[in-house]
Amino acid sequence: LVESLLSVARAMNVAIGDPQRLTSELAEYTRRALDVDIVFVHRWLEEPKRYVLAAAAGAPAEVVAEVDALGGTRDWEPLVAAMTAGGGAVEIDHTSDRAPLSPEILRRWGIRRMRIQSVAREPHPVGVISCIRRRDDAPFSADQRHALAAIATQAAVALENARLVEASRAAERLKGEFVATVSHELRTPLNVILGYTDLILEGTFGDRPEEETEALQRVRERSLELHQLIQELLDVNRLEARGRTLELRRFAVAELIAAVRRNIPASWLHPGVELCWDEVPDAAVLRSDFAKLEIVLRNLIHNALKFTDRGTVRVGVALSPQPPRVEFFVADTGRGIAPADLGLIFEMFGQSGDAARAGGVGLGLY
Repeated sequence: LVESLLSVARAMNVAIGDPQRLTSELAEYTRRALDVDIVFVHRWLEEPKRYVLAAAAGAPAEVVAEVDALGGTRDWEPLVAAMTAGGGAVEIDHTSDRAPLSPEILRRWGIRRMRIQSVAREPHPVGVISCIRRRDDAPFSADQRHALAAIATQAAVALENARLVEASRAAERLKGEFVATVSHELRTPLNVILGYTDLILEGTFGDRPEEETEALQRVRERSLELHQLIQELLDVNRLEARGRTLELRRFAVAELIAAVRRNIPASWLHPGVELCWDEVPDAAVLRSDFAKLEIVLRNLIHNALKFTDRGTVRVGVALSPQPPRVEFFVADTGRGIAPADLGLIFEMFGQSGDAARAGGVGLGLY
């Protein structure tokens, strides 16, 4: 009995992140532990308030389909009341009128006896485990009753945790869908703005005063910044959904630095700050994801330029032979980050001090 309970506990712990697998293994291990013919596991749904079949073990496919089709159509209230009065369980034979299945179904399936155990985390119901005998109608033994009660106690915690995992995943999916939809809806009109701005700047609609050109340049720069913010939101969403995979290849570090340098927007630079690039050793070669590493370096450089009012921002590479590695660094003469804020900067939307006033939403370092 103890070994059976340990087996049930191990199975539920392993499957905690997969609610469907959890209920299936709970049903199968309960069937083995109590040596019964069929086990049904029903879960309680708050909306709508009813029990629904979550898993079955030992039942023919047509029986499972019929129980599933019944859903919450039978009134469980008398049965739940009986379980409460009986210490959380009720035992009935095929002649009882308290079964959650009709007498006709009991006869047709050859069910002789059922023990139905409540699974609850007080004061809320979590589910019900139904253990069914088709071979005889002898009462369940004391050991079997104790074992089922112990399994129900374990299952209450596991099923509630699984429900929370499921709810968390549903919230994450909803958040991801929301971010993706909103980002798409924002990018569509923004692309139109950028398109028309470029056409005007190229002279498609005729000449214009210099003041208008400068104003349009500012509109274009800010539109590109907004476009970058939207892209960052999408990238974070894909990374969290494991939708972005690593694309590994070998490349010279000098090639990477050249790409980063080439793609620094003019809007990031401002008077009084010099962006310096150290010489890159020719021998420096990496096997990594070129595009993602470029994004990392761009984000670091952008932050350094944003928070440096005077002096330099220096980008460099150092090689370490033992162990062999490449170290990238971005050093600046800016205000730096307060020690108290160091634990915050890698959090989503985490911004230290007056960072929020400098623009951005706190996703670059995250």
